[in-house]
Amino acid sequence: MKKQLIRILLIENESEDIFLLKECFEKGKTDSMGFHVKACINLAEGIDVLCSETFDVIILDLELPDSQGLDTLRSVLAVAGENPIVVLTYSDGKTAADQAVAIGAQDYLFKEEITGELLSRSIRYAVGSCRNPRDSLRLHGQDPQKGKDLSSIVEHIGDGVVVADDEGIVRYVSPSAEKILGEKGSELAGKLFGYPLVNGESTEINFLSKDKKIIVAEMRVGRTRWDGREAFLAVIRDITDRKNAENQTRKSKTEWEITFDAMPDVVMLLDRDYKIIRANKALTNLLGLPFREIIGKHCFHLLHRTAAPCLECPYSQTLMDSGEHTVEMNNQVLDRHFLVSTTPRMDGNNGEVAGAIHIMRDITEHKRLEEELLKTNKLESLGLLAGGIAHDFNNILTGVIANLSIAKLKGRGDKELMEIIGETEQASMRAKDLTRQLLTFAKGGAPVKKAAQIGELVKDTAEFAVSGSNVRCECSIPKDLWQAEVDTGQISQVIENLVINAKHVMPHGGAVTVSVANLEVKGQNRPTLKRGKYLRITVQDEGVGIPKEHLSRIFDPYFTTKQDGSGLGLSTAYSILKKHDGYIDVQSELGKGTTFHVCLPATEWAETIRKEKKKRILKGKGKILLMDDEESILRITGKLLKTLNYEAEFVRSGEEAIEHYRNARANGKSFDAVIMDLTIPDGMGGKEAIQRLLEIDPQARGIVSSGYSNDPILAEYEKYGFKGVVTKPFTVEDLSEALAQVLGDE
Repeated sequence: MKKQLIRILLIENESEDIFLLKECFEKGKTDSMGFHVKACINLAEGIDVLCSETFDVIILDLELPDSQGLDTLRSVLAVAGENPIVVLTYSDGKTAADQAVAIGAQDYLFKEEITGELLSRSIRYAVGSCRNPRDSLRLHGQDPQKGKDLSSIVEHIGDGVVVADDEGIVRYVSPSAEKILGEKGSELAGKLFGYPLVNGESTEINFLSKDKKIIVAEMRVGRTRWDGREAFLAVIRDITDRKNAENQTRKSKTEWEITFDAMPDVVMLLDRDYKIIRANKALTNLLGLPFREIIGKHCFHLLHRTAAPCLECPYSQTLMDSGEHTVEMNNQVLDRHFLVSTTPRMDGNNGEVAGAIHIMRDITEHKRLEEELLKTNKLESLGLLAGGIAHDFNNILTGVIANLSIAKLKGRGDKELMEIIGETEQASMRAKDLTRQLLTFAKGGAPVKKAAQIGELVKDTAEFAVSGSNVRCECSIPKDLWQAEVDTGQISQVIENLVINAKHVMPHGGAVTVSVANLEVKGQNRPTLKRGKYLRITVQDEGVGIPKEHLSRIFDPYFTTKQDGSGLGLSTAYSILKKHDGYIDVQSELGKGTTFHVCLPATEWAETIRKEKKKRILKGKGKILLMDDEESILRITGKLLKTLNYEAEFVRSGEEAIEHYRNARANGKSFDAVIMDLTIPDGMGGKEAIQRLLEIDPQARGIVSSGYSNDPILAEYEKYGFKGVVTKPFTVEDLSEALAQVLGDE
C-alpha cells in the first residue's frame, strides 16, 4: 500500500509552537499517511509561498506579526484557492474560531490541547472535506425568485441581512439586522444604504448605537435575487465583543512580550534535549548573537562551548525528578557568575517533563562584593591580634630607640661607636616599619590626614624605591591634579610597596610606569566606589604577570610567592586605602605584566601644604608628669627628659596622674605638661584622664602617647582635649619637638 504524503503549509511565528507542532506531526504519522511540513513565520512569507507552491492543507495561526485576527484568515482565503485551512488559536478564543469556520476555515484547533492524534485527525478531515466555495455568501437550498422566499430563510438566523438593489436602495432588513444597526427596517427601507456594496468583498463597518456606543460589524456582500431582480445581499455580523477581545488579547500579548524582553535575567524555554525554543533579549545581549543563531541550539554549546550538558546544570536534575532546582554556576567562557534556576514544563498527555523554564541571574558583582567583604573581615580579625602585638612591640622599641638616642648624644667623637649605634638604629627603624604595617590592620585605626600634593608624593616615593637598581621609573604627573587630604606616610607606604613589587618581578631590568590622573565616578558601574571625585594612581610593570589562581589571594595577609617576602605589603596597602575610603584593584596577564590601580578621594578644598622640617633636638625647661604602665618606658623616657633639661615625675595610671596633678597644683608646684599613655590595662587611660585634668585646670597641657599609632585619638587629639601627640617608639628629637610645640618654646 502506497503511503500518502500530505503537504502542509504551517504559518506560525512562535518558535516554540512550531517546534511542538512538528513533534505532533511526527507523532501523528501512520503507516499509510505521512506529512511534509513547510513553515513560514509571517503572513507575507506565507502568501508568497502559496502563490508559488502547492499544498494539501494550510495550518494557520490567526495572530501573526504582520496580521491579526480574522483579517489573517481573509488574506489567506484570497490566495488559497480550494486548499482547506485549519485555524490555530487558544481555548479562550473559541468565538473567533467559530467565526473563522463560518468565514471559510475547514476546522480549528486549540494550541494547548493539540496532540499528534488530534492534529492528524483534523488534517484528514480537512483534506477529505470540501471547503466552502468562495461565493459562500450566496444562500443555497432555495430558488428565491421572490422576496418572501429569502425572508423566510433569514428571519431566524443570528446574522443580520440587508437586501439593496443595484442603486443601493434598501429593499429588505431582517430582524437581526434591525437589532445590530439599531434602526427599524421601515425606517431604512427606500433609503440609500450608507455603506459600500461590492460583490465578494468583506469589510468592517463602524457606527454609533443609539446609546452612543461604538459598534463594530463585519459585512460580507454577495448577490441574490429580490422580486425577480438581481440585488446585493449584505450579511452583517456584530463583532464588537470579538474585536474588543482581540484588541485586549493583542495588548496583553504585546505587554507580555515587552515584559519578557525587558527582564534583566536571562530566560529560556528548553526542550528535553536542552535545545532553546524561546529566549528573551537578555540572552542575545549576553551572547552578542541574533535570535536566529540562538533558537534551536543547545544551551550548553552556546553558553559553555561544550558538547554535552554541564555536570552541575539544574535542568539535568529537573529531568530526573520533575522538580525545581537552583544552583550557582561559574561560567568560565563568559567569565561571569550566575544563579541558575529551572522550573519544569510538563506534558499534559503523559505527565512527563517536556521542557523547562531556565532562568539565569547574573550575580558576578554580588560575588565580587562578597569577596570584598570576606577580605575586609579577614583583615579586621587579624587587626585585633596585630594591634595588640604591635602595641607591645612598640613599647619595647621605645626603650631601644630612646637608649640609642642617648647613646648617640654621649658617643659623639667615637667614630666606631657611632657606626655601631647607627647600624643598630637602622635595624630598629626597620622593626618600627614592621610594627607600622601591623598597626595598619588595627580595628578602628584612622590615618592622620593632612593636605598633600599627591603627584609630588607619588613621584618622589616611586623614584626613591627604584634608586640604585636596574629598573627605571617613568612617571606621568599632570599639573591639573585635584587635591587630597591623606596620611602621607601611609600613602607613601602603599606606593613604595607597589613599586618594590614591580622591581622584584623585573630582575633583569625594565620600566615601572607610574601615572596619576583625575577620575570622576558618576554612575553605578563601580560598586566599590561611591560617586564623587578621585585621584587614580596607576603602577604598571613589565614583569611576568600573576597567575590567575593567585589573583584572588594577593591581598590576603601573609600570602607571598617571594622567598624573602613577609606577605604584608599588599594587604597593608589594601587596609590603608580602605581607611582612606579608597580602593585598589589589579589586572594581570601572564607574560604581559601587572597593573595596579589605586583610587583616593579628592577634596574640593585642602589646607595649605606645609613642607616637612628637618628634625632637631630642642632643649627646654619645666616640670613634666609622665604617665605609663610600663616601667621601662617610664625609666627611659625619664632619661630623655633629663637629657632635654626637664624635671620629670612618674605615675602608672590615670587615677595617680589626677592625684599628683591636684596635689602639685595645691602646693604651688604645677606641672608644665603631662605625657599620658592612651591605654592602661585595668586602669584609667589618657582619654578619660585628660578630661578630669581639664576639670581641675582648664589650662592643663596634655600630650597623648600610644603604641597604637593608628588610633583615631592620635589623628584628632585636639578634639579630645590634648595639646600635642608623640607616637611610640619615639626618638629624643620627636619628644623634644612635641614638648617645644606644647610649651611654646619652638
